[in-house]
Amino acid sequence: MTPQLPRPREPREVTLAGIAAIDWTHLIRGIAHAGALAEACPGPAQAMIDRMLVRAARDGAQVLAWAGVPIVLDRVTIGAGKRGRSRFADRAELATVAAEVPVALVQVQRAFAGDADRTAALVAMFLETGRRAEALADQLELAGQAEPALAPAARALVRALPRAGLRPFKPRVRSVVDFDRMRATGYVDGEPGRVVQVARAGLAWHGNVLRKADVIMSESSP
Repeated sequence: MTPQLPRPREPREVTLAGIAAIDWTHLIRGIAHAGALAEACPGPAQAMIDRMLVRAARDGAQVLAWAGVPIVLDRVTIGAGKRGRSRFADRAELATVAAEVPVALVQVQRAFAGDADRTAALVAMFLETGRRAEALADQLELAGQAEPALAPAARALVRALPRAGLRPFKPRVRSVVDFDRMRATGYVDGEPGRVVQVARAGLAWHGNVLRKADVIMSESSP
């Protein structure tokens, strides 16, 4: 009998919204891990940090539910430290959050109020949450300097941040202009189609340009 070869998997389309949902779950896992580690230092500082972490995790879970991709708690709690993250998930009531945009992100969502598709708003709110999480990590690091027992919690949150970070997209000077990735803000004489100066760097996330770079490009004299 001829053995049957396994059927090849169908390639899955990866969208920016899909990446945002995956990375937001990863960020919430990092927040939950930080909250679990902070339990080792009970006191006023830990209570304040825990409230901020709970709020950040709930905000993320609410947006995911609002966007139609509710958080999968197993992905938050699985692995070493499961019990601590499970306790945090219970405190934050992640399993029962309302499917609505939290107050902290309403202003971001308003920019997409007329869109029937919520994917663009999901990406924008995730990136804004990443910026806020960086500020929260800074606060946690400061608290860790005053209370060393909080330092592991700060490190756990910092490790979860890179996926939410935007990178500057700055084309090389004298590179060929690609108008899908940048736009010209001025022209000078010279070899046509070359970047002469980068007026403003763009922003990239997971290899996708979210904001085009503004450049000055060369143009031959008539």
